[in-house]
Amino acid sequence: MVEDLNSIPEETIEQARRLPAGDRHGFLWRLVKPRGRVFLERFIQDVVDGGEEAQTWGQGKILVANWSLSELLERTVSEVVEGLGEPAEGGWFSVDLELFQSSFEPSTGAPAVLRRGMKYSCSPPEGATAMSLDAVPVRAVRSIDIAVRRWMAYRVSAIVGLRLEGLVEVSDVVHALGLSDDAISPDAEHAIRALLAEAALETAPGRPAGFRGPDRLYR
Repeated sequence: MVEDLNSIPEETIEQARRLPAGDRHGFLWRLVKPRGRVFLERFIQDVVDGGEEAQTWGQGKILVANWSLSELLERTVSEVVEGLGEPAEGGWFSVDLELFQSSFEPSTGAPAVLRRGMKYSCSPPEGATAMSLDAVPVRAVRSIDIAVRRWMAYRVSAIVGLRLEGLVEVSDVVHALGLSDDAISPDAEHAIRALLAEAALETAPGRPAGFRGPDRLYR
């Protein structure tokens, strides 16, 4: 029996392909140890039925920061990205704005790193979610500080909405979120101040709040 689905021999996969579709799962189930069985349905879909290479299937992930709004705002930039680890394979990334259409998507603008060696069975660390390499569009970012603060501002704007126009101080925004002044980090304060400044500018139409103003606001 095998535990690592990447090690299933090609001849075994060919045997499974020759079986009726309803028999393939049972055939492979008997050859795979319990820890590997939880991934078997997707393996059959992608490899047995879809033709992907077994040896490389499920390898490579995008780790994307994943925090609730209150958890995000109480953290500094370094704490937000701590679970992602050190950047590699192209440096820091963020989830591209093309993910944003007409509705709010929390991971739009979220910081991310590529982990091409990460296997399908690896669990993401706290504060991160793991996605396949083609799951979401990402773009390289020059400054992780700016990227995280923009993400904070975007997340705040989604909750505050049109009320932002009537708010003047950072504390006004914090209270509109139902938080106390001491519940946010200096980076979150910076992000909210930049969001307020951005709202007063002539900015790029069609882009979500937090991504409309110049970098200098979030630097």
